[in-house]
Amino acid sequence: MKVYVRQEESRIHNDDIKWYLADESLWITKYDNYADIEKNMGNSYGSFNWLYEVNDTLLLEKESGKFSLAVISLSRKVNIMDHTAEKIVHKITGNLYLREKEHCNFEFDNRAYYDCDKDYLYSYSEKCICDKALVELSVTTDFSFFICSNSLVGWALKNASKHLKTASECKEENNERAAEWLKSYFTALKLWEEDENKTFALIKLLEEMQKYNDANSLAIKESLTNILSF
Repeated sequence: MKVYVRQEESRIHNDDIKWYLADESLWITKYDNYADIEKNMGNSYGSFNWLYEVNDTLLLEKESGKFSLAVISLSRKVNIMDHTAEKIVHKITGNLYLREKEHCNFEFDNRAYYDCDKDYLYSYSEKCICDKALVELSVTTDFSFFICSNSLVGWALKNASKHLKTASECKEENNERAAEWLKSYFTALKLWEEDENKTFALIKLLEEMQKYNDANSLAIKESLTNILSF
């Protein structure tokens, strides 16, 4: 996907970033349901063949080409990292624009990583990691796109655990242990994916979190419950 950047204020804010752990998806949009996204498609260019498949949706306004929203699939993608190497990038703040106003079939790299110490979720093409032309475009203070040679190559989310969401009603405050529990969750999930009989770590984590009802905790518990009832 060929894009360019304008250094201007974005209409997307941190409150619009929603990480649905149970659904394995990351939403960067003011919308909360698929129906509203579908309504927006008629006025948009971009990639939107995902919705009911495992793919990535990016919509950009048809008239201006300005970034509108993204729904990124995280299905079986997230790997735990203890340390993230610093990237050589030019960092700017602004808006993403589509260079060629047309529809396309687009997917981000099929791997994503979670740095537990930094509470940092990210995905980008490894061949661009040390490219001096790599640009990190901050759309909000927490969410960024990576761009290399006018091509969209990745994304990153700071304070990732604070953006965990669930469809159910809950307290909005964040739990300071959320990042720690996310590390335990992904570690236990990897064991389960290797052998579905290995549920001990998942059960132990769910029991440990049982009394917490904030947004972060409910999102992790919802995903744990879904897995254990699989």
